[in-house]
Amino acid sequence: MYFGSVLDVLTIISFSVTSLGIVGNLLVLLIILCTKKLRTKMYIFIGNLALADLCYLAHEMVAGFMMNVPKEFFMISTYVTFVTFTVSIHTLVLLAIDKFLTLVLVFKSIVFKTSRNLLITVALLWAISISLLSPAVIFFGDDPGYFIQKGPYITVNKTNNTDTTPFKTIFICLFVLDYLVPLIAITVMYAKVIFQLNSKDRPNPVNNPADSKIIKDKRRLTIVMIIVTVVFAVCWFPRYVDFYLLFFTEVDNTNESYEIFSAFAYFSVLINSAINPILYAFIYVDFRQQAHNFFKQIRTTCCKKK
Repeated sequence: MYFGSVLDVLTIISFSVTSLGIVGNLLVLLIILCTKKLRTKMYIFIGNLALADLCYLAHEMVAGFMMNVPKEFFMISTYVTFVTFTVSIHTLVLLAIDKFLTLVLVFKSIVFKTSRNLLITVALLWAISISLLSPAVIFFGDDPGYFIQKGPYITVNKTNNTDTTPFKTIFICLFVLDYLVPLIAITVMYAKVIFQLNSKDRPNPVNNPADSKIIKDKRRLTIVMIIVTVVFAVCWFPRYVDFYLLFFTEVDNTNESYEIFSAFAYFSVLINSAINPILYAFIYVDFRQQAHNFFKQIRTTCCKKK
């Protein structure tokens, strides 16, 4: 009884979080697309994060409304999850590289110089992610008895006589290339950026007020992206623990405690995709101001029509 209640509560909360996340990320994209001032490299990256989160959440919403979900759909679900995850983490890496190049090395990259180059880079990131992850998902679909449906996500059939070595190899590669290495690189680059901002670019009363404002804005923006990265790492960590338990231990995945943890790991990924718009609104003053102007403009336009 207690077990069923916990899962029911998580399901209801997950649906609410998914709905709010879709609305929030849609608003982020609309604000960026409709506000000329926001068509900068920083907001192109933020827009790409919002697009990846929106794709993931929209897919989960569709899955939530399907009563009898075919196995093929769950293979697609796994594919969408890891494509959007790969795009998100490497977008955060690109953001860190941009900050590192401009603030630490004081180097203007050709890739980040124009909006056109940035959009091409983002499109290439999607294309590479889609291409590289396709073989893995096709491979997963070749073993019909190993992956099984469990609520809104998939788990494995431990009683099935399947060689798990290829699956272990794939998830080790995903963990190293899409989680561990990117986060280490981001940590190193942001550590250098923070040192630069706090030691060499510290606002000085003697400085021009405009220069001091630019430095403060850089520091604030860097803090926002660090928080987004930390939230991303924390929210995805339980999911990787879940994968580790499934593929590298003899955990009983029919155990109630494990199923609750697995549901929580799934829920934490939903939280990550839904929380970014809230972080932008509450922490990043510039985005909040532009969002306010956007809604003000819509209200003014609607009033004129009346």
